[in-house]
Amino acid sequence: MQPKFQETFTENVLPSLIQTLFDPIPRVQSHAAAAITNFVEGMQKETLNNFITPIMQKCFELAQNNISICKENAISAIAATSEAAGDLFRPYFKESVPILFDLIKKHTTKEYK
Repeated sequence: MQPKFQETFTENVLPSLIQTLFDPIPRVQSHAAAAITNFVEGMQKETLNNFITPIMQKCFELAQNNISICKENAISAIAATSEAAGDLFRPYFKESVPILFDLIKKHTTKEYK
């Protein structure tokens, strides 16, 4: 995605995507997480600062308590957001590690490899 689009439309797009993470339908939540992954890639961390908390909170929840497609896209959103946020991700690191290790331990069957 072009950074110009992100710079221009962050205040309109990102809140809508975050709100969509709360949709009761898992497939919709999954698509919202995937869209967040694409939107935040290459984004300036200063721009992301106002949105990192709701993204992390909901994606941590989706990664722990949802169907596989939601878990996968939530993890991707966490990864993309943490990369874009850089040192702004530091407060979320401690919470993210146990979630990720738990997912690795639980998902060892063939369909998850």
